Amino acid sequence: MHGSNPYYTWTSSDNAGGSAYGALPSANPGMSSNLLTLVFTSMNPNILSSTVVGPNNDPCYYVITDSSLPGYTVFKGTDDRSVALIDWTRQCQVEIRDIVRKQAASSFLSLSSDRQYRIMTVAGQKYMWAPHKNLICLYTNNTPTPVQLAQLSKVQGIIKLELTASAVQAGLVLPCLAAAVLLQSGQRID
Repeated sequence: MHGSNPYYTWTSSDNAGGSAYGALPSANPGMSSNLLTLVFTSMNPNILSSTVVGPNNDPCYYVITDSSLPGYTVFKGTDDRSVALIDWTRQCQVEIRDIVRKQAASSFLSLSSDRQYRIMTVAGQKYMWAPHKNLICLYTNNTPTPVQLAQLSKVQGIIKLELTASAVQAGLVLPCLAAAVLLQSGQRID
């Protein structure tokens, strides 16, 4: 059900100016220098079964939804070690090894009261995923002027996650990957 996941599909909006949220800075299309770019590839049939590649198209993670384990999506590193899990049975839950304890996806990515953005909590820090034109951008949520840390794009079926060095240093790679899968899964997460 897509109705409760406002970021499942998105298109360019008529908002040609700054952020729809006033206080947020505009997405920075020039943030391409010094970014970690991760691309979801080999989507079979979608993001729930895909390979995440990084620099030089080297695989970094595998997102596996296997019929032998129905109702679960497992994230594995290149060493075949499970690093995160989404449990779609009953209430959608997410767990990221050593980073996010198992919790409802609706807590990990809580919808704002005005339903305009999602708040992701990692290690006690709150971050904000907010749509901007054809992107979903991750911002700091505890500063007077939010700083963009990452952006998620979907262009011609290619899903790309770009993270700043600050996001990588803050340990947000796996949480952002899990958020990307949840937001692009087409599944109900609330």
